[in-house]
Amino acid sequence: MIKKKNGFTLLGLMMTITFIGFVAVYGSQIGLGYVEKETIRGAVKSALMDAKIDDYGSTKKVKEAIFTKLLTNTFELAQDEVDVERKDGHFVVTVSHFKEIKINQDLTLVMNLSFEEETQGTQVSSE
Repeated sequence: MIKKKNGFTLLGLMMTITFIGFVAVYGSQIGLGYVEKETIRGAVKSALMDAKIDDYGSTKKVKEAIFTKLLTNTFELAQDEVDVERKDGHFVVTVSHFKEIKINQDLTLVMNLSFEEETQGTQVSSE
């Protein structure tokens, strides 16, 4: 009678560990990208709420307020990635931010973390 062997092969175990390691390393970087996006979104919403309360009046002051609120963060957000406009009496902030995750010499993952926020009435809305 032939006995059926139960268990893992060494190759199967090594492939599983490699896959889990890959997902842990790059998955955490992707997760940090989304945390970065939500931190920027929070700063934008806060600056827009302040603009509604204080009526900054100028798009330059709203943009300055956004970057002031982001001073304590370690990620890079360039001035040209944030656009503030005033339309029909309310502010519209468009953030065009991309994060690159280098996987190896030839492969880079680019995350699009762009979004738009605007003030309408007494609340801030997102798109």
